[in-house]
Amino acid sequence: LLLFVCSTHIFDSQGSHCEAPQLPSLFVPPRSTARGKGRLERRADAVGGGSASLPRVGGRGTLLAKWLNLAERFDRAFEPVKIVVVGKYTGMSDSYASLIKSLQHAALAVGKKLILEWIEADDLEPDRKKEDPVKFHEAWQRLCSAGGILVPGGFGTRGIEGKIEAAAWARKMNIPYLGICLGLQIAVIEFARNELGWKGANSVEVDKDTPHPVVVFMPEGSKTHLGGTMRLGKRRTVWKDPDCLTRKLYKGVDFVEERHRHRYEVNPEIVPQLEAKGMKFVGQDVEGERMEIMEIPGHKFFIAVQYHPEYLTRPLKPSPPFLGLILAASNMLDQYVNKSLSLSRWASQEELPSFSLDIQDADV
Repeated sequence: LLLFVCSTHIFDSQGSHCEAPQLPSLFVPPRSTARGKGRLERRADAVGGGSASLPRVGGRGTLLAKWLNLAERFDRAFEPVKIVVVGKYTGMSDSYASLIKSLQHAALAVGKKLILEWIEADDLEPDRKKEDPVKFHEAWQRLCSAGGILVPGGFGTRGIEGKIEAAAWARKMNIPYLGICLGLQIAVIEFARNELGWKGANSVEVDKDTPHPVVVFMPEGSKTHLGGTMRLGKRRTVWKDPDCLTRKLYKGVDFVEERHRHRYEVNPEIVPQLEAKGMKFVGQDVEGERMEIMEIPGHKFFIAVQYHPEYLTRPLKPSPPFLGLILAASNMLDQYVNKSLSLSRWASQEELPSFSLDIQDADV
């Protein structure tokens, strides 16, 4: 039988209406496909046609088998992991669609149920406390309850101070933190202010007259023409510290190639002062001029990247930085890094076929 889907209704090739299955997730349809094939095989055998001519869609170790396992993990993910996203476009979640998928893929990889909460960055700022004390305290309550904190990319000045507050809270309270693009720059600004004592340290995007420009405009960019002035596309990052945590999350590869989308970067002139205080830039561009990956050793998990790893996440290949955040928020990072925890343990139950989930798997 040939079926096609129209809205929430299903029709067969003769136009007869069938009841549409209500599926809880887009991870589930392949399972329905496999079950449907089983029914087709039984029907073919019943009418004497035989099922040998039907295409093989499954089998241990195949792509479909991994998807079936993924659907089972989705069904059985009961233990929560709470991640709070501090952004400035939280009123429209589609603005962070890739981030959401990255977190979902990483949570599924470790068998956790993702609890995602949103904080509008300027709700964390002191001015909000005066204007709307209820909203201010609700935002801080959500931040304080986070298992992990994510500060994503963004442009403009609104919400910057709130994001800095979030980075400071994560760093001081030893809460797992992942910064993406602007989230890296925010972490650098916060560290410069509070650890180096540089009052007024800022990005020149926010304050062009800052006495401590820790984030600067790209030297090759134009400040008058915004079109075509961004650093875009896949770029290579090489390791400055080959023993860093981020490289372990990337399975020890010699270099990383991730997509970029930014105009401002960490000022390379202030890197020695930051590193002297404990903030380490473990990944750089091939010329050694741009800071690409930052870590704070000794922290439970404090990693920030200039690139956008969310663009390359896949259901069977979760983005390593996001996987690290979920592992740390679930208190599983040390086991994973020390190789005493295999994700295949969380990818299946005893009664299910065991298929290992490896971030080196097919690009799906």
